[in-house]
Amino acid sequence: MKNLFLAIDEVQANEMVSPIMELIQVFLPVILTLVATIGFIWCIVLGVKFAKSTDPQEHQQAKKSLINAIIGFALIFVLMLVLNIAFPYFLEMVKDVSKF
Repeated sequence: MKNLFLAIDEVQANEMVSPIMELIQVFLPVILTLVATIGFIWCIVLGVKFAKSTDPQEHQQAKKSLINAIIGFALIFVLMLVLNIAFPYFLEMVKDVSKF
């Protein structure tokens, strides 16, 4: 990516990167909120399935599914936090690279 910015001037680089970064800034919170909401609802559905299961084998399967969903939800939540924290630094990095 750095080679791309070396081949063009600063104005062209900013014209190329700015629309993409603006789109990401607009849609990132919406997408992350949507993913978190779907993950939360899925965890609730699996919890109800776990609570209603009567057969021991069905109970174990529901338990395993719920644990996997909670782990996945936790990973998504951590990645959302990291992305929200790191995205402003990424924008600054892109702007700094485009100055060269």
